[in-house]
Amino acid sequence: MTTTAITALVLGEAGFTEGTVSVDGNRITAVGLSPEDRAALQRHAAEHVDAVGCWLIPGLIDAHAHGYATLLRGTENSMPLELWALYTVMYGRAYDAAAMRAAILLGAAERIRAGITGWIDHSPMVHLGEAALAAHAESGLRVGWAPFLHDISDYALMELELDRLAGNPPPLNLDAYAQRFGEFAQTAKPDRVSVLLGPNAPQRCSASAWALWRDLRDRYGVAVHTHLMETHAQAAVRALAWWVGRRNGAPGPAG
Repeated sequence: MTTTAITALVLGEAGFTEGTVSVDGNRITAVGLSPEDRAALQRHAAEHVDAVGCWLIPGLIDAHAHGYATLLRGTENSMPLELWALYTVMYGRAYDAAAMRAAILLGAAERIRAGITGWIDHSPMVHLGEAALAAHAESGLRVGWAPFLHDISDYALMELELDRLAGNPPPLNLDAYAQRFGEFAQTAKPDRVSVLLGPNAPQRCSASAWALWRDLRDRYGVAVHTHLMETHAQAAVRALAWWVGRRNGAPGPAG
């Protein structure tokens, strides 16, 4: 390994102060804040980067994004989510492996420029999983890739009747999803790219999907990444449904 010493403003107990950070490969091995320690680290390094006056911080984390959506900027983004989703579903059905790769690598370049070194890609396009994982590995970023799992649409939750092509999810084949998820979990590059379980949201999963969610989590020991209620409309409709159900004798939440 080649040791690099970086002198910059480092965050310490008293705020940012000038310091030198020693990096060996992809590991931080020492931090020197006193003049003597900084000088020693600089002497023993094969390379010294003088970034005095700049902040040196750990890479930022983008905790939730959809990698495919990079190519959909400037479409119907000003619409409420429920209406916007009708468009993005249609656009997404035109994606192929090349479009997925372009979207992920363009998004990676934007993140690197912004100081982001890790992110979670909550992906609805399970059928393009191999292309997505390959692009994430190529990007060099640390990524948690979470393929969608759901079988209930927001429109069904809000009791809106729409044709399946207009936004309802296709029927969920539990066995097929489980097989695909297992393949993804076994082929990912764990040093950079991890596969997470990605239920779209608890309310968007039937009892069968919930059972599969728990089974895959336990079988592969993976973390779970999910949405919750995303808009006031969804929350209001579900609250009303809960109240009507209680009035009609349905059991409420435990406790």
